[in-house]
Amino acid sequence: MFLCGELKLRASRVCAQALYHGVPQLCLTVWGDQPYNAARMQYRGYGRDLGRMRAVSAARLAAGARDVIGGAGSCAAAARAAATVFRSRPLDPRQRAAWWLEHVLRHGGAHLHSRALDLPWYQYLMIDLLAVLVVAPVVVMTSAVSAACTWWCCVRRRSTAHHKQQ
Repeated sequence: MFLCGELKLRASRVCAQALYHGVPQLCLTVWGDQPYNAARMQYRGYGRDLGRMRAVSAARLAAGARDVIGGAGSCAAAARAAATVFRSRPLDPRQRAAWWLEHVLRHGGAHLHSRALDLPWYQYLMIDLLAVLVVAPVVVMTSAVSAACTWWCCVRRRSTAHHKQQ
């Protein structure tokens, strides 16, 4: 079975190449973003995630391969459908990067400036929101506890003064 279009496979692009060519995938994760990519691939239906490489048995690997190749609910149809969507983009990544570079050189990048860079640090870190959501309830609770204690002390004084008068 021919897996990908290039013979030079780089670990960072294997999933994208397999998706581009419509090849169902069987993932054994090792580190980094691989568990996320494998879970996403299984969720989308164009492959199976077998989990950590150390925890896979031969029987589980064989069952996963059978499932990917052509079992009930095969991943091949979903992989082909995903490849069709993946290839239908108007520009490939290299052309898109060139387009954005030309766009910025032609028009400047001021219109692409993020407004988050202009925020004061306390708004950027949402400390003002933290003050409203944390400090305000603490002040309300403290006031309520202090009012309850004051009321309790007053009621207690009245009851002890009333007992002393009798």
